[in-house]
Amino acid sequence: MNEKEFSEASLLHKAMRGTILPSEVVAVAAALGRRDCRYDLADLVHILGEAGATEYEALVASFLKTEDAILVRAALETLSLHWDVGPRHRHAIYSLAQGVEWDPDGWVRQGALHAAGHCLAFEMDKELLDTLVRVAANKNEAPSMREAAYVSLQRAAGVPVPQLRYARDIEAEEMFLAEVRRLEHAARQRHAE
Repeated sequence: MNEKEFSEASLLHKAMRGTILPSEVVAVAAALGRRDCRYDLADLVHILGEAGATEYEALVASFLKTEDAILVRAALETLSLHWDVGPRHRHAIYSLAQGVEWDPDGWVRQGALHAAGHCLAFEMDKELLDTLVRVAANKNEAPSMREAAYVSLQRAAGVPVPQLRYARDIEAEEMFLAEVRRLEHAARQRHAE
């Protein structure tokens, strides 16, 4: 594929089906590397993620340092959920999970909480686990943040994805907090073995 324009939607569809050509992946990475404003950069990150183009990990990770919420969230999802390399970027994930002032709606923070859970599914990280417990147990946190932390704690504890529960399914706050503590213990035990 040469430098002619391409359709992000078409290439994302091809990447999701596993039919994207290597030359198309190279063209997407080149456009992303140039920060080509003709394209939605977050879509380009998603294309690389769906294509499994892990050779562009450094390029995708560079977007964790931007202040573009959509682009940062795309990079988090690609690195953690698509490529399973989140643990290599745990410092950025930890920092974003604390919240950043340029993310007033918490969309990036929510993505970082999910990425933290994905990291903890692979290896123990006390700071990430403590962050998830703190957010899930804090009644003053937004419900969406508590939910993200709770689901991520389940991932850290080894609960298979089809069996994940939602915080809203637990009616009493005391029962929810007990479940958070149980998951924290399970996650620590899982990685102690």
